[in-house]
Amino acid sequence: MRGTELLDKMDLADPAYVEAADSPPKHHRPSWVRWGALAACLCLAVTGLFLGPMGTAQAPAPTDLQGEGLGPAYEDMEAYGFRLSGDDANWYFPISFEERVRYGLVPSDAVGLTEENTYQITRDDLGARMGTVAYCGDETLVGCEVYHFARYPDQDAICIVDTPAGYAFYTCTWLSVEVEVGGLSDIVLSAYDLPGSLEQLEVLTPDLQPLFTVDDNAAADILALLSGKVNIGLEANERRFAQAWYDAYGDRRVYYSEEAGVCVYTDIALSDTAHALWTEGERVLRITTAPGYQLVIDYFPSISTFQCGDGYYELRPEEVEALNALLRIS
Repeated sequence: MRGTELLDKMDLADPAYVEAADSPPKHHRPSWVRWGALAACLCLAVTGLFLGPMGTAQAPAPTDLQGEGLGPAYEDMEAYGFRLSGDDANWYFPISFEERVRYGLVPSDAVGLTEENTYQITRDDLGARMGTVAYCGDETLVGCEVYHFARYPDQDAICIVDTPAGYAFYTCTWLSVEVEVGGLSDIVLSAYDLPGSLEQLEVLTPDLQPLFTVDDNAAADILALLSGKVNIGLEANERRFAQAWYDAYGDRRVYYSEEAGVCVYTDIALSDTAHALWTEGERVLRITTAPGYQLVIDYFPSISTFQCGDGYYELRPEEVEALNALLRIS
């Protein structure tokens, strides 16, 4: 969970955890929501549960799915998103304001949609036909024609749907790719046709502020380091952090709880220290491909792992050293 999503998710906190904020929870199942540094800190104060490096399992969506900022969350995808005919994996959603800026549909300095800056779609904007809506919780969209946006004829990530209410932009920012524990990161990279379709690789801070864009040679080296890695799963990833805490402080005040399924801590006052430990050197990689899809990878050098979609992947010490150099992590 990042940014404003926190306010939408705070009601997920179990009241029982609030009452037991000074002790590890007795029962917990990770929520499938996007997390972030701010959200993690606040959730700690509410629940008394330490969500380690990936303590809240992440949906395979690295971006905001909230439409114009108020729309569906991931769990509502069947109601608001659709699948294209012949495509069983990828979901298209109403375009978000951030994506409108990305595709040049509103001025880059716009702070919201107005009647004056809302892009009016006409037939001239329709590119090649992509197919029809095959599945959607909104039955009125099923069977509607879907077209490329003529301004971006080679990109599959943005499309125009001829809905009963008129033309509407939809986007598929990320691909739904699942990797079982023991599976390789290559499954995700191949789904995005990487490295072949690489358009841009950006390095961001944990709160998604841009640091720099990687040149082509370094991007190829980074992708090579990320390939062939085994998905160790959430449990193993959490255990890695528990061990990192022990290595740093020589105690079990933060430990892996078999019952909770994540790392927990014995004192809420440890939250800042724990957070600082597992986010030290953290970098977010945002990869954009030629069809317009984006793959976001969270890298945690403190525990030698990276998260990609719903998988957690381990790096060897020499790979961490090489990746740190490429990402300018001192």
